[in-house]
Amino acid sequence: MRPTPAQPRTPDAPLALCLAGALLLVAVGCRRDGGAGSGAIVGEPAGGPYRATLVLEPSRPRPGAETTVTIRIEDTRTSRPVSDLQVVHERILHSFVISRDLGHFAHSHHEDFAPLRPQDVATAAFHYPHVFPAAGAYRIVAEFTHRNRTWVKRFDFAVGEAGAGEPSGLVPRREATTGGYRFRLSVDPDPPVAGRRTELLYRIETAAGEPVTDLAMLLGAEAHLVTWRSDGEHYGHEHPWTPEMAAMVQAMGDGAGPEAMAAMMAMAGSGKQQYSGPEVPLRHIFPEPGLYKLFVDSAPGGRRTVIDFVLRVEP
Repeated sequence: MRPTPAQPRTPDAPLALCLAGALLLVAVGCRRDGGAGSGAIVGEPAGGPYRATLVLEPSRPRPGAETTVTIRIEDTRTSRPVSDLQVVHERILHSFVISRDLGHFAHSHHEDFAPLRPQDVATAAFHYPHVFPAAGAYRIVAEFTHRNRTWVKRFDFAVGEAGAGEPSGLVPRREATTGGYRFRLSVDPDPPVAGRRTELLYRIETAAGEPVTDLAMLLGAEAHLVTWRSDGEHYGHEHPWTPEMAAMVQAMGDGAGPEAMAAMMAMAGSGKQQYSGPEVPLRHIFPEPGLYKLFVDSAPGGRRTVIDFVLRVEP
């Protein structure tokens, strides 16, 4: 679906996950900046045409207690709010919360919890509540779209005094069972190879092994895939690979590099259902070798379900 200028809207039921495939301008680290407000964290990369800041209230989040997360987007040159951000996949700004041990994951939006008001759009300030379940290092990734290009900023911070860091004990797995459903992932090539296109086929069955054919749309797509390497680097996200996308790639020819592909993924989603199950095709390029955790959000039977897989990507 083509992004549209943001308009005030009524809230939907809370949804924790989704994301448009986008041009991933992901960075390293964050820094505090008193100029952006007390305790504000400046998103990285700090350069470029847009400046993103994160404010947590309270500024020192406590495990198990509600924290208000506020993200602001400004024009780097003028320091003014970017008041004409575009809505992509039914939300004006997508944010992903991840613990550095990859044990906690959520995807939240302002509109999941409160109406998007004219002043929110005008000030480019978006907020939502979140409960960090345990002490440790966390990262929030924010995606926003302006002038038909999607940008990514990230913020690093700590919750509590101490806690988990990088994950340990991750082992490859391609099956998950929850809520009366069985989820499977097949890959081609197998194993995946860094820097090469990987075809992912996501399959949903009942616990009894019956194919699921009542997959509902969730924020404009049948499934939302978010990937992270085990060290927290190489964030990525994708949506189902549709005939429309295949036609666009064919039209672009062999010259379609990763940036062109990412831009196409951000713009091409029609919002019309292409797959009702039991299988949904996805496509991703893992940039470097290592263990990756893949989070998939979908709604079999209209019920939102988030599951995860672990893949080893070869050099």
